[in-house]
Formats: sequence, C-alpha cells, structure tokens
Amino acid sequence: MKMNRMPVCVILLAAALLPGCFGSAVRDEPPVPAFLEGQKYYLAGNYEAAARQFEASISARPSEAAEACYWVGVCRLNQQRYAEAEQAFRRCIEKRPRATLQRKAWAGIGDCQRLSLKYDLAVKSYQRVLQTHDPAIEGDVIMLNCGLCLIDSGRAAEGKKMLEEFRAAYPASPWIQTAKDALAGR
Repeated sequence: MKMNRMPVCVILLAAALLPGCFGSAVRDEPPVPAFLEGQKYYLAGNYEAAARQFEASISARPSEAAEACYWVGVCRLNQQRYAEAEQAFRRCIEKRPRATLQRKAWAGIGDCQRLSLKYDLAVKSYQRVLQTHDPAIEGDVIMLNCGLCLIDSGRAAEGKKMLEEFRAAYPASPWIQTAKDALAGR
C-alpha cells in the first residue's frame, strides 16, 4: 500500500535551515567562491548549477569536500536523480565528515532508497540515523519515513509500532497527519 509522502524539497529545505548546514568545515577560512556560488544557486532552486559549483569546490578545498559532496547529493535528490544522489552522499561519508554531517548523509541515502522503492534498504539507513539520537537531526521525519518504509516493505506490524512511537514522541510534528493516515490504512 502506498502512503502519501512528504515532498523531498520540504525535507531538504528544513535541513538547509539547520544551523551550520552551509557553514564552512574549517571555520577560520572563508568558503571557496565555488561553494558560495553553489549556495546561491541552491537557494534559487537551480540545482544543476548548484551541483556543478559544489563539485568544483571539492578540489579547491579538500577540507570541505565532505560538505560539498553532501550538497551535491541534496541537489541530485531534488532533481530526482536518486542513484547520483546516493553516490554523492556515500562520497560524503567516505571523506569522514563530522558526526552530524555523516548522519545527515545517511538520512539522504535513506531518502534515495525510499524514493527508489528500495524500502528494506531505506529502513536500514534510517535506523542507522535513529540510533544516534542526534539533536541536530530531524528525528521526526526520519522516524516517520522509517515507519512508512517498514509498512511498504511488508513489515506492517513493525511499521505501525514505529508510527505509534513517532506519534508519542512528536505530537506536534507537522507530519503527524501522515502517520495517522498510515495507521488508519488510508
């Protein structure tokens, strides 16, 4: 059974607004111009140009490569180019970024897998993030998506249990109605 899904751009916009999302990995150096241009293009909704600029910044300052790879993934996800997005998120993780950025990349991988209908893989990626209890990660969206993926993968009892836990943990979440609809079988 397919459930209504929240638009990827809503999730990614929320992630973009988290403190430090566009911050430089090396705080005493200003971001390279290509990274700044990537930010501008991203905020303007020109994801192709943004991805090109973020890619260009990877070689310009290797210390910020993980963050640039993450944003390439976000751009590709917004373009519904899920395989490329997942690859960029994995490149981010391979560069051993700070813990929160690594968790955001795993959440991005989960989104790619969910949107590619690879629900079992998405569950594993989301669970990896949920185990960390990182306050900088939007646990409500990840928990909701994990529960929905469990249901879509044929593990309805587990999925419903997670959605009930989601409702209890995040009663004011903007996604609460989605959970209620899933639990009611709509």
